[in-house]
Amino acid sequence: MTEFLARWGGLCGSCYDHIELGDLVHYVNDDLVHVDCEPYEVPDEKTVVCTTCWIQKPCECDDTGRDE
Repeated sequence: MTEFLARWGGLCGSCYDHIELGDLVHYVNDDLVHVDCEPYEVPDEKTVVCTTCWIQKPCECDDTGRDE
């Protein structure tokens, strides 16, 4: 992975904290990420995500009886 200094601000694709000008960053897939952040896993195509809480199913929303 190629690390570089951020030339613009934004949000980290891993921790969702701010990326400041001059932070050491790199790309993970298409997301700009702080070099010090833990890597994240891209879900495979079989992963189903709840559209209410955005957690991988099964989630607590399934237990409440709400329809999506």
